[in-house]
Formats: sequence, C-alpha cells, structure tokens
Amino acid sequence: MLEFNPPVHEGWNIVHIGMQVPESHQVYVCAANCMRGVIMTAYEMGAEDRFSCVLVEESDFYRDNLEGVTVEGVTQALRELPKLPPIVIVFTVCVHKLVGCDLDYVYRTLHERFPDVVFIRAYMDPISMKEGMPPEEELRIAELEPLYGLPVRPASGWELPQKWLAMLGMDVPPEAGGNDICFLAAQAGYGIHGMYDAEHFGAYLELANADLYICPYQTGRRAVEWLAEKRGKPYDYMLPGFSYAQINEEEARLCERLGIPAPDFERLAEETDAVYEKLRKELEDFRIVADYMAFSCPVGLVRFLASRGFDVAAVCVDSVFPYEEADAAYIREHFPEIRFSQTIAPELRSETERKAALGLFSEASGNQPADDGAASGNQPADDGAASGNQPADDGAASGNQPADDGKAA
Repeated sequence: MLEFNPPVHEGWNIVHIGMQVPESHQVYVCAANCMRGVIMTAYEMGAEDRFSCVLVEESDFYRDNLEGVTVEGVTQALRELPKLPPIVIVFTVCVHKLVGCDLDYVYRTLHERFPDVVFIRAYMDPISMKEGMPPEEELRIAELEPLYGLPVRPASGWELPQKWLAMLGMDVPPEAGGNDICFLAAQAGYGIHGMYDAEHFGAYLELANADLYICPYQTGRRAVEWLAEKRGKPYDYMLPGFSYAQINEEEARLCERLGIPAPDFERLAEETDAVYEKLRKELEDFRIVADYMAFSCPVGLVRFLASRGFDVAAVCVDSVFPYEEADAAYIREHFPEIRFSQTIAPELRSETERKAALGLFSEASGNQPADDGAASGNQPADDGAASGNQPADDGAASGNQPADDGKAA
C-alpha cells in the first residue's frame, strides 16, 4: 500500500537494523518484487558488499522445494564472498510460512556447512504484523542471541572502565552532550557502550558483560529483557517521552541504581521550559507537523508543544499506540483543531501550506537518524525532545512503551 511520506519521513527498516551488527552479512531469500526495497536500502547505505539476494521464482515450487532453494542459495552467496563473515543474518519471508518451509532443517544444514559462522534467523514477513510478534521485534531478539549463546571474546580496541553500562535495543548513538543517561552515567563514573560503537564482532559480544543494560526503544524492549534474564543482569527501560513526571521517575530510578543523588528536577524543568519558550518564538511563523517515524511518543510530543503555545497543525501517525491514548484524548479535548493524519491518506499530498516538519531527517544527515536525546530530561536540548522535569500544566501522560525513534529537529 502506498503511503504519504512527510518531507522528513524517510525510513528506517530491517536492513538498517541488521547492518548495525558489526561484520554481519545479510541474505534475503524472497521474490523479486519484495527484494526491490531491501536492495535499494542496502545501496542507499553504501553497504551493498554486506548484502546478498536469493531470488525465489514460481518455478522453484514445482522443480524443487523451498528448503533446497534456501539452503543452496545461501550457500552459493556465502561461497562467492571474499571471506566468510563471522555472523550471517538470513531473512526468510511470508512464503516460507505459507508453504510450511522446514526452517529447522534449513539452519541445521547451514550450520553443518559453515560451522564457524553464526546464523541469525530473521524474517521479512508482513503477514506477522497483524498477529504474533512483529518482524522488527523478532529481529532485535535474534540480534542479541549471540550475546547469550556464544562465549564472549576479548574486545580489542575498547578500554573498558571498571564500571560500564550497555545501551541495547537501539540503533543510534546517544548524544553525550544532550542525553541524560550519558550525563548521569558520567557523574557516577560509568562508561557507556552499545552496538553503535562496536567496530567488530568481538566487541559486539563484549556488550554482554556490561554491569547494567538500558533500553530506550520500544521495539528493543523484549529483546533486552530477554537478554537480561538470561545473563542475570540488571536492566532498565527508559521511555523517551515528554512527561516531566515520568522523566523524573525514570531518572530517579536510574540514579538509585548508579548510587548517585537525583538532580534538581524543579530547576531542570524551569531551564527546559525556558529553552522551549525561546524555540516557540523562533517558530512563530510556522505551523508544526510531527512525524511518528521520528519519535517514540509523537502524540505526547504534540501535547507537550501545544500546551506550551506552539502552533501545531497535525501529527502524522497511522494509529495511536495504547500508551499514548491519554495524550490523544487530552489533545482532542483541549486542542480539537490538531489533526491526526494517517500517512496512507492521499489528501496530504496536495497540501501546500508552509509548515515546520519534525522528523527523522529535518536536521540529521547521512544514512541513519541521529539520536533524539529524549530518553530523559536533565540536559535541556533544542531538538524538540522533552528534557527537564516537574510536571507542567499540561500533565502530559506518556505510558510505557514507545515506538522506535530517531531524531527530532
């Protein structure tokens, strides 16, 4: 189905996520029409050398079986590489499920042929979007499985501090100058690492040894919870929301874990409100449209901005997540002029009014979104992500599980 892309919408998909695993190689086993999008993503990232295709055609179903096509296709793709990668992410698709492909046989055979390669089971099957775990969440769990199932190798290149935490289940590095988790960890003498700065597979495996796991992304939450349970490690989930009350609670909990006093939330709230008042004046001539692709809590952001006098026109979101229903109800009651626009709505294509678009690539450059710094609120940022604390008069509620986010501008 075609959808309207807001000017800063862009995209962040399973190809981008898989490429975050250092030294990994992706193999997609699917029909040509499905292959088109992922090939374009790999080339857009400049990562075509880490990407292979196995085309499935109609004739394969009566000349062979899908197990054979998958095994032989992946085998050929790997044997044609200059050298074997340490980890291979194999994406099977809807048709594998529809015809009952024996994936246990497929991966068992691949392991026998390439015993030194770690094979990750991944899926590109939109039929799972309506029931069961979405493909992205399955991929994030699969990505972390080697951190539990493999012996951890020395990570040359990292000078690990005595105490350090791992940011997991996310795709982009936190901004050290504007991210509260980094700020509080530094105060407590903790270092921070994540998949984003693991330059090789050994460093990636070393992440399992962190003293504390933190996940700021909803689609990574199950994966990090699973790993923390398997490894017996403490874990915290910190929602990048816009409610000062919730930010206070999350940061107080993190400070307790780190063994440091909580910051002066009231002072930080005042500083943050001053930053947003300055931003509001700079955007007086603009109406604002927020894109759900860029924020964990797009509806919470709209409530936050509208309650502070910003001229918000709409939020582009196909459906309101359950954890944002309270924010949506508040907006509909107090700001009925703000539209909830689905990205599949064709009328959005004909709009010509000048607006300030808040989304993934409105300031970020390159092939991946920058971190939104919204994980909490101690360092006032100018990127549209709530920081600072103490509940403001909007009482912005957020909830517990955001969607995956990128950079607000």
